[in-house]
Parts: sequence; C-alpha cells; structure tokens
Amino acid sequence: MKTKNRISLVLLFVMVVVLTALVSISFLTTDTASRTGYFWMTFAFLVLGIVLSGVFGFLQIRIHLDHGLPTPAFFSIGTLIVLYDLFLVINPVVSWKGFEFSLIAYSVTHIVGLAMFLSLSGMALMSAMSITEREGRETKGRYTIRLWDDQINRMIRQGKANQLDEDLIEMLQKALGKVRYTDPLGSDESADLEEDIVEDIQWLARQIDEISVDFEDEKKSSIVQEMKQRVQILMRRLEDREALLARIK
Repeated sequence: MKTKNRISLVLLFVMVVVLTALVSISFLTTDTASRTGYFWMTFAFLVLGIVLSGVFGFLQIRIHLDHGLPTPAFFSIGTLIVLYDLFLVINPVVSWKGFEFSLIAYSVTHIVGLAMFLSLSGMALMSAMSITEREGRETKGRYTIRLWDDQINRMIRQGKANQLDEDLIEMLQKALGKVRYTDPLGSDESADLEEDIVEDIQWLARQIDEISVDFEDEKKSSIVQEMKQRVQILMRRLEDREALLARIK
C-alpha cells in the first residue's frame, strides 16, 4: 500500500476512535430523561461517521490499491471522510458552546454537511477515474509505439542485410524518427489512423520478410518501389495523427 493510503488509513482509524469516544461519553454523561432530539441527531450522525470511516478503512486494507485501482480516488475520498468526521465533532461542540440552534437548524447543518461530503466524494471519484483511464490509455499507447519502433527497426536491419535500396532504408529511418517522437496518448478520433498505421507497418514487414537478395533485379526493384510508396503513406499518416491529436488536445 502506498504511503498516502497508509496516512489515510491511520487518520481514519484515529477518527473512528474519536467518534466512538464521543458516542460513549455522550451516553455516559447524559441521562435518559435528558436525551432530546439534539442528542439523538448527534448520535445518529456520529454513528454514520464511524460506519463510513470503518468501512472505508476496511476497504483500504482488503483491496490492493497499487494494481490498477484508482488510488487517487481512495486517497481523496478518505481525506473527505476525515474532514466530514471533523465536521461531526465540531458541529455539536459549537452547539454546546452557546449557539442557539433550533433542532431544525441543527438538522439542516448536518444534512448540508452530508450533502457536501457526498457531492465532493462523487467529484473526487469521477476525477480520479478519469485520471486512471487516461493513465491506462497512455500506458497502452506507449506499448503500441514501442511495438511500432521495434518492427521498423527490424525492417531496417533486415533491409540492410538484404542489401536493399539505400533510399528505402533512409525512408524507413525517417519513419522510425516520426514514430519515436509521436504522442503515445491516442484518442477515439485517432483510432482509425492508428489501425491504418498498423496495417502499413505489417505490410512493409511482410515485404521485407519475402524479399531476397536472390530476386531478379527487376522484381526486386518493383517491390522496393511499392515499399517506398507505402513508407510515404505511413509517414503521412503519422503526420496526420500528430496534427489530429494537436487539434483535439
């Protein structure tokens, strides 16, 4: 578990202890006849705080957060729960210190506090899920770019071994440079272009595998010419992808 999650877990444990102590003290210091609406309202929300903190702390212990789950969401929501617990502690204390809240006003402050906690938790979860999804796409994109890089590198080595046209080798090296500096974070809009790029690379790889130094010069020249045209198409698609991603980001 990451350091931030350990800190969050410790804070949640502390708040469970504090809230439980408040509930116990309130029962010990308030006789049955004096347990008014204020008492039961405070009791209900303190128990809610204990349940929220306990359940969330249990989730942090049981779920391994370092393997694909939204760690930012867990840390953010854990922090919000701690802040909400502090609100639950402060709210009755303020009332006891002489602020003349009616039971309705006192209830409203608790309800507003709970509503704010729930809305902020939802926002934190959505934001963290978005970050996690983006990181996943970027990781997948980096793997894809590395795969393209490896395939073109292999073609260059094999082309040199087969003594292919130097212009073709140079064009492949230029395409390799474009691949290495392309943005790994694609988008739905660029998916079609990326499929075309994969097809181009696979087609070129097949031609490199099939071509041989024993081919007749005329046949080899024809294949090399086709490959040059396909490399130009590949580079144009790489440029189009970069331009598209630049427009939508």
